[in-house]
Amino acid sequence: MIQGITRKGRIFRSNDWAERLQGCMANYAFQGSEQLKNCMLTTGIERRRSFSPYLQIGFRNGIKSLLIKKELWETNADGYEFLINFARDNDLNLIEEQTEEALF
Repeated sequence: MIQGITRKGRIFRSNDWAERLQGCMANYAFQGSEQLKNCMLTTGIERRRSFSPYLQIGFRNGIKSLLIKKELWETNADGYEFLINFARDNDLNLIEEQTEEALF
């Protein structure tokens, strides 16, 4: 799970970061990390919103979080790595969860 707070305790901005990541993973056939990076730069108004079945947005301790289901790794390892690198590049908390229920 990616938690929308930095390791220094700051809330991550923009507020729609999780929705943008989820939409990018759903709307684009993954053809390398450049395509996903470009997707994150476009605004939500130009894109039709849809959602990846491998990602779930919720809150943990009042902080927006993005649960990454293990099936994403099995079906799209590059996409999974993109999400993990996004979290690391932005100094976001990565939390290993044993069950989906722990997110809510």
